[in-house]
Amino acid sequence: MEYIKREFLKILSSAISKKSQDDITVKLDELQNLAIVNKCSSLLCQGAVNSSLYVPKSWKDALMITVINNYKNLEIQKKVLDILGKNNVLCVVMKGITAAVNYPDPMSRALGDIDILIKPSDYDAVLSLFGKASNDNQHKFHYSFMYDGVSVEIHKYIDDYESCINGQKISDIMLNALDEIQYVNFENYKVPCLKKEYQAIVYLSHMLRHFDENELSMRMFCDWISFVKNIDEHNWWTV
Repeated sequence: MEYIKREFLKILSSAISKKSQDDITVKLDELQNLAIVNKCSSLLCQGAVNSSLYVPKSWKDALMITVINNYKNLEIQKKVLDILGKNNVLCVVMKGITAAVNYPDPMSRALGDIDILIKPSDYDAVLSLFGKASNDNQHKFHYSFMYDGVSVEIHKYIDDYESCINGQKISDIMLNALDEIQYVNFENYKVPCLKKEYQAIVYLSHMLRHFDENELSMRMFCDWISFVKNIDEHNWWTV
């Protein structure tokens, strides 16, 4: 099993670096369960391609489906952001496409929920735009709903500050995060995002929460590593 895990990590590293990994002898089908549990099947497939390994047709088909679903996800994201923009709502996208653009092959990173952060003061008004009400919600810091078949999460906070470690400190740091919105570009599409130092807090807070819930996946580590790799050395200490 340790051998399988080592090969798994080597192929994933190829997806992150786009550098070929030598001496890989495992077959992709042997890694299927690990890939599913860690939510990184498409990344593993891309890593195998980068390392010139044999990729079964079923894996190639799955990668293509991921790409198709990703573009659908982006279309829905544009619609949601357009609604918010027309109503003058300050907002940013967390993780998702803003994480994918850090990879050498962004579309190999499957997009899931569309996570959008807004100011707490706008929360009820934003939910009403989508026919929702905060008192219907089971979460303290976000509201999740389906929009044209895609899961959207409207966040007023990045975490449940009352229950997470150093919650008050994180809350204080994130208080003005939306005052300095930046943008990432993907295929001529500008996506609003947080400054790097705030993004770092989002990634780490997200991993910690899923660690506490025993749901920490390797894809979260891949997102973090890809994020760190793309930070300019002059900005590293700020982050």
